[in-house]
Amino acid sequence: MNKKMVGLTLALATIAGVGATSARAERIEVTFSGTLNLSYENCTAGCAHPGQYTETAIAPLSFTRTMVFEIGKDAGMNNASVIGFDSTDVGGRPIWTDMASQTMGFTYRQTAPAAALAPEELYEWARFDRPAGSVTLVQEATRQRRIDSYPGETGTERRQESWGLNQFQTWADATGAEFSEQLGFFGWQPFNVTPDNIGESFTTGQYMDLLRRSLGCVGCENAVYMGLGSNTQGGRSVEYWGTVTAMSVRDLSAAVVPEPSTYALMLAGVAVLGFAARRRKSA
Repeated sequence: MNKKMVGLTLALATIAGVGATSARAERIEVTFSGTLNLSYENCTAGCAHPGQYTETAIAPLSFTRTMVFEIGKDAGMNNASVIGFDSTDVGGRPIWTDMASQTMGFTYRQTAPAAALAPEELYEWARFDRPAGSVTLVQEATRQRRIDSYPGETGTERRQESWGLNQFQTWADATGAEFSEQLGFFGWQPFNVTPDNIGESFTTGQYMDLLRRSLGCVGCENAVYMGLGSNTQGGRSVEYWGTVTAMSVRDLSAAVVPEPSTYALMLAGVAVLGFAARRRKSA
């Protein structure tokens, strides 16, 4: 191969290599619709039952919300870790649990107020103001596998896989009163969890597939949660629960966008190609 062809080949390889190392943010957009039909209210002082949750049925309230999450190693994804612990069921019988948890993404930042997580009707019903000023935003995407069993009783195990998306933001008003709101989606299904696969770590692609199957897999169930809280009104908090009836997941990182430094290297490669072409023409 002559020197001109070598130079041209190197230039093309430079551009191809640059394109292959372009930065990619793992971002997903999740839109879901559902219905809330149950409320729990709690306070720490100045109410009829301090420290106890009061359940209240509410008129079914439909809603649609969209959240954007970051997942992957650059967003704090870790490998699944397995722990074991004992507890008791509602009847007082001892239970042993083996559980694997994996964080798929975790973000924490100060930002301008995001769109209110709860519908307007819930703010009015709970007597809370919407967020204002700077807020602290926390988002987390997770998944779990677990085996619950009664010690010494074979064939009683409950094996389950679950996943969730949680968004939480806090803020303070001009008087220093602190407020918080939270929106969470949780899905779960029976799954043949074994000692061999309980600690399996997921990729971001596997996690997105799991989210997409949330409403269609056999035996799948889900719940959606909205919470409002404040250190005023006796430390009062209100939770709303319901189910999701429609859901879509979109990969926002499908198109790879080069960083500024990448563009500079690409332009340098183009310049090399132009120089090689002029040399070939003059030869």
